[in-house]
Amino acid sequence: DRYQEGEKVIRQLLTASKAFPKGHLIVGDFYQRFQKHDQALAEYRAGANADKENELEYQQRIVVNLAGSNKREEAIILAKQLVDQNPKDSLTGQIYAALLLNTGFQGDVNKTVKELDDLVKNNPNNPTLRFALARAYLAGGNIDKALHQAEESVRLKSDLLPTRTLLARLQEEKGLHAKPL
Repeated sequence: DRYQEGEKVIRQLLTASKAFPKGHLIVGDFYQRFQKHDQALAEYRAGANADKENELEYQQRIVVNLAGSNKREEAIILAKQLVDQNPKDSLTGQIYAALLLNTGFQGDVNKTVKELDDLVKNNPNNPTLRFALARAYLAGGNIDKALHQAEESVRLKSDLLPTRTLLARLQEEKGLHAKPL
């Protein structure tokens, strides 16, 4: 079986920590690709404990793992803790924003908007977070604020197709047909 052969080889990285300081991350990613969520989670947690220098990266993987294995509440709680501890870390903010967008609307849209607004305040030049906030405003029915955030996102990074599509949709809805994207 090719999987077992691959697992045997990749686990050798754990014994060569000098050559592969992020061995737990690599092994965890291997398991994650094969949807072996429990094994991946164990490797990410072991790495977070053993490699304090890269602990945030391991914690981010743990959040993604939890979300992918239907442990969304646990993922959101950990992501929120990571955002609170690392408010300027863009990737952490994006992971948390994605979780909020995928699960937050089931609860309180206003809470989701507030969380995303806080993320944007800490990372005002992040077009992905502004796009997420635009989507949240739209879900809450605030088209003007959604339009503003979509415009800001496009201004920051004009080649993001989902943002440009949302912006065009919002402009159409507001009757701004002549306004350039």
